[in-house]
Amino acid sequence: MNFRRQQAGQQGSCLEKWIVVTDLDGTLLDRSYDLALAAAALNQIISNWPWIQEIVLATSKTLSELQPFTRQLTRAPILIYENGAGYAQPLAVSNQHSLTEYTNHDQGLSYTAIRETLARLRRRGGFDFLGFGDISPTALSALTGLSTVQAWNAQQRRASEPLQWLGSEERLEAFRTALVDEGLTLVRGGQFHHVSSACDKWITLQAWREQNLPDAKVLACGDAPNDQQLLTRANQAVVFPDADGSYLLAAGAKVRHAAVHGPSGWLHEVTRVLADLSVQQTPQGTTL
Repeated sequence: MNFRRQQAGQQGSCLEKWIVVTDLDGTLLDRSYDLALAAAALNQIISNWPWIQEIVLATSKTLSELQPFTRQLTRAPILIYENGAGYAQPLAVSNQHSLTEYTNHDQGLSYTAIRETLARLRRRGGFDFLGFGDISPTALSALTGLSTVQAWNAQQRRASEPLQWLGSEERLEAFRTALVDEGLTLVRGGQFHHVSSACDKWITLQAWREQNLPDAKVLACGDAPNDQQLLTRANQAVVFPDADGSYLLAAGAKVRHAAVHGPSGWLHEVTRVLADLSVQQTPQGTTL
């Protein structure tokens, strides 16, 4: 039995099982990229809402990028990495809930196979793009604003390739079609397009959930097209604004709009949703 499900079963009278799934860039993180503040926001949710069964980080980031962040959390989260290219699950936690070990489950083609396919398409089709694997950590740092160490971590990929598209929109659609013919997909994130096998954050979440918490409901947080399936399929969703202030999904009964992204905006909106769920789920409307 999953050690955390057993622990959560002893923690309260919540009638439904919920998990909180969140994107990072443009959602929990803003342009300041303050991991300490983001961790503090997540830790507050973990502390205040013990009936939440799991915290899931669903991001375009690599496992190497996520390690410095997960070490700051009081509960080891489930990690959906590289836009759903795989998930990592903690095997155990110490008495202090610090991360000790993860087991990884890649969901598609390997990074090497994807890079080989991209090289072939570039030669044959003349497609103009710059992949993370095409440049040095120093060059990637200049392109993204990451430190050199962070850029190196971003290049430690298992099953996806982010790229900067340099061609026209017309050629982009031709490139997308060529990728489909190879069994690959192209999804736009906040800054880059991401190439991977035909999987996404929602598909990978389902693969994990079926093995661990098949009856759990999902509160999902995100902002970009690579979050769309996750946000659309979730039981409750918090959508964060794009750079131009627009929202990926319209507000409705199951979709809330957050005013701003970043740790404080994320914490404010997620707290509101969880407070509402607490009232709805407890006998006579008594909050947990």
